[in-house]
Amino acid sequence: MKRLSTIIFVLFFLLSPKITHAEQINDFNAKIQVNKNGSIIVEEKIVYNFGDLQKHGIFRDIPVIKTNKEGKKFKLETNVIGVRDANNEPYDFTTNRQKNTIQIKIGSASKYVTGIVTYIISYDISGALTYYSDHDELYWNITGNGWQVPILKATAEVVLPEQITASDIKSICFTGSVGSTDQNCNSTNQTNTVLVNSNLPLSATQGLTAVVSFPKNIVAVVEPKEYVDFFDTFLGKLLIFVFGILLLFWYVLYPIWLPIKWYLYGRDPKVETGVVRAWYDPPQTKDKRLFTPGETGTVVDESVDLRDILATVVDLARRGFIRIEEKKKGDFYLIKLKKFVTDNSLPRNQKAPSVNPEMNGELPRSDHQNAPSASSGLRGLQEYEKKLLQGIFESEIEVRLKDQELYETVEDVKKTLYQSLITNGSFPDDPQRKRTFYNVIAGMALFTGNLFLVLMALIFGRVMFKKTRLGREQANVAKSLYNFISSQTRQLEFQANKQMFFEKLLPFAVAFGVEKVWAKRFSNLKLTPPDWYRGYGNNTFTTAYFISSLNSSLNSFSSVSQPPTPTTSTSGFSSGFSGGSSGGGGGGGGGGSW
Repeated sequence: MKRLSTIIFVLFFLLSPKITHAEQINDFNAKIQVNKNGSIIVEEKIVYNFGDLQKHGIFRDIPVIKTNKEGKKFKLETNVIGVRDANNEPYDFTTNRQKNTIQIKIGSASKYVTGIVTYIISYDISGALTYYSDHDELYWNITGNGWQVPILKATAEVVLPEQITASDIKSICFTGSVGSTDQNCNSTNQTNTVLVNSNLPLSATQGLTAVVSFPKNIVAVVEPKEYVDFFDTFLGKLLIFVFGILLLFWYVLYPIWLPIKWYLYGRDPKVETGVVRAWYDPPQTKDKRLFTPGETGTVVDESVDLRDILATVVDLARRGFIRIEEKKKGDFYLIKLKKFVTDNSLPRNQKAPSVNPEMNGELPRSDHQNAPSASSGLRGLQEYEKKLLQGIFESEIEVRLKDQELYETVEDVKKTLYQSLITNGSFPDDPQRKRTFYNVIAGMALFTGNLFLVLMALIFGRVMFKKTRLGREQANVAKSLYNFISSQTRQLEFQANKQMFFEKLLPFAVAFGVEKVWAKRFSNLKLTPPDWYRGYGNNTFTTAYFISSLNSSLNSFSSVSQPPTPTTSTSGFSSGFSGGSSGGGGGGGGGGSW
């Protein structure tokens, strides 16, 4: 009855035309020769059915590591002899030695095969036998359990040295998935030969395993070399330990540390000078030079933004170094008016008025007329201003903004402005470098799936930078100036009727992003157009129109300051007779098509 069911199962596979497209192995036959020198020679005849698929050939994975019952690993010395077809003609093949296997890749990338093809693979192995006190043994996985296609017929012939008789031999076989003890197979002992066959076709990942024992002192003892995986060595275990500590640090400790680090080391120091409701001048350096608009905007948020550069352009125009001119609607030019000199300080005797704490930070009325302003005297150029002008004009007197590419110039100006605030004692180091560091951390965290660290790096990385005490005082003064310029409720009580005052603080309003609010303060006053800005057309001058036109020119400057758009991976082995199973012992592996 069992034989009849087997015949029906095989006929179903062979005679079903509707499934000819599926790959399968029609016949897997292995001949295993046990030599007296302790080695074995394996010849596998694989009749592979590609169906109507077109492939280059097959690959066969042969394990070179064998594990005993104690979990120790041993390396088998394996040598591929060759691959040939049914007519004994050689096939093209390559071998690739990997960690635990040798892969034999048969076929040519420039050729295709289809239908039924026969492959005969030959290789020899030393160390495959296991030696016990009362017998020697070959415990061999004949087909391997790694095939992803079914095997319709599996057979094997184990050939022992000639003097071994059938009565000297014991054999057993197993079928099924790895670890299975099913015995849907037969093993027949003959003189120095054991025949093994599976009674049923083997599904994908199922295999046929045989165990053959024979008397001692017939074959030489060839013990395989013990194989120690790198991660089982002291150095490997140390590496695992260190890696585990790094994972703990990266995924748990470091994200928790960032808010603690900010609280301990990232907050600005406390100072006596606080933010007041109104202040009429920018901060000062330690040598009493008034800040430029670019420095003022930067000291507040510790970042050189494009608005700080735009404010610098307006301030340079107001100070008489350049003129902004709109020759056609939306077509802006910058015109150089004087040679550039460097004078990085105001006279030593020019000092800003002090704040009377009893007046809640307000300037005394008597000091209003004596307060130094950003326009008192013609300041020389700071180093970053000089670089900006040199980058814009180079050797030209007049430049058209639409024709310029100022990204590299602006980046250089930003670095110089940061350095200026470091030199002046506002910053201990470059805040942009610190932000870049935490941005890189956030990117690495995102790449490694550490969302907790991504969140912490983005939140606290932006506020981790700590100003000096002087820098904190300067930032408070700048914020006080912002309060005055941006206030919607306070009325202008000081110089509200003077155009100089409007122009003086306009660059600072640009740096703060409130130039429209500042212009609104003077909307009812009759101001004359500034000589450093010439708009297009003959429209009646108003502060609102002036700011709208000025913003258009600044937008033109912004567009040419952006980065350019890109153009375009003994042995301790258990006997197969006690605790044997499919997939056990040596041999095995698997394969497939390519």
